[in-house]
Amino acid sequence: MKIHFLSIAIILLAIVSCKGGQELKQNESPEELCLRLGFAWNLGNHFDSFGFAPDATPQTASYWDGAQSSEKLYKSLAENGVKTVRIPVTWGAWESEAPDYTINPDFIAIVRQNIEWAKNNGLNVIINLHHDEYWLDIYKATFDQEVNDAIMRRIERTWTQVAEAFKDEGDYLLFETFNEIHAKTENLEDWSGNWARENERALEIVNEWTELAVRSIRSTGSANADRWIALNGYCGNPGLAMDYLRI
Repeated sequence: MKIHFLSIAIILLAIVSCKGGQELKQNESPEELCLRLGFAWNLGNHFDSFGFAPDATPQTASYWDGAQSSEKLYKSLAENGVKTVRIPVTWGAWESEAPDYTINPDFIAIVRQNIEWAKNNGLNVIINLHHDEYWLDIYKATFDQEVNDAIMRRIERTWTQVAEAFKDEGDYLLFETFNEIHAKTENLEDWSGNWARENERALEIVNEWTELAVRSIRSTGSANADRWIALNGYCGNPGLAMDYLRI
């Protein structure tokens, strides 16, 4: 497995690639990937919302932004020079209870429709686990191994389902393991990373979760055997990623 580090926008990501998949650019370097991704746009506050109203359904996934996406959106983006669309997704909001954590197939279908609209207009797409940090509680996991074990079971189950759903898509689709995992309590929100530096077990856990996510994706085979995967360090901090991110 090769690991390369590069900056995309202001978030430092590790890009992981293995040889041997299908319909992917076999010899694409990280620098070439950055050029291909080009100018990017983020579909924020749409599929990444959670904490829904009682009558919410996958058809009303846009609980936060109150908007409805359409193919016209992606066509307009492409016409205005956008090369890549990042579609943040909070999958946990649409999962059943433990231990299955089955993602609502109607929600997967709506995300798929948006991915296809982007693809049909020549755009690259990045999807991730976004505000799933509401259950990716790294503060509790740092001090309680049982909590960490339960979270890891859910990570494996979630990423396996997402990867399985999109395993036959070509190289235009990238996965991003997580968003900006950081400790958050009523009295703490560790955007600086200072708490994590004092509690390095949290940084080790990010590595554990990341490795598990990558292995879950790769295990589904097909094009996922060597799809580009973006790895986000603790709280999206470039310095912490360079110093501590390992898989």
